[in-house]
Amino acid sequence: MSRTIDTREVAALVRKELTKTFGKDVKFRVRISRYSMGSSVNINWTDGPTETQVREIVAPFCGGRFEGISDCTYLADQWYCPEHGAVTAEEHSGDTFCDTGVRASRCCAKAELVHFANTSLNVSRDLSPETIDMLLAVVSLDLGTQIEKYEPRRYLHQADEFLADLVWRASAAFAC
Repeated sequence: MSRTIDTREVAALVRKELTKTFGKDVKFRVRISRYSMGSSVNINWTDGPTETQVREIVAPFCGGRFEGISDCTYLADQWYCPEHGAVTAEEHSGDTFCDTGVRASRCCAKAELVHFANTSLNVSRDLSPETIDMLLAVVSLDLGTQIEKYEPRRYLHQADEFLADLVWRASAAFAC
């Protein structure tokens, strides 16, 4: 039987894990929302790691799952260890199509079987004007033409996460 961890406590665990993984240089804003039939943990930050990098770290901190093909929602339990973080232990579904069969072993004796109360977890990365300028310069160089700043978001959304990651690494290298 798993112990349920309230959404507010999940947010605190997510903050701790993000600081442990990415350091204190990236300022993450972790907020919760409660609504009918669920709750969510919402994570926002400026510059720093990509959404994919953050999602990989925080995904196990969500107690709800959604399978879009069959429009199926279901729950998951996790092993949580203060030292090693969270990992999905088991996903539960009344529909065998949705049950992914994910089963993970406990990392160590400190790990506890838990259920995180939040049914969703959202990540959103903003870019500072400096990073936008740097990314536009990289995209302009790649395209061989100057991109005007009148509509940078249009071009930034066309750039894949590889370019965003490249800019983040370049900005980190210049900071040294």
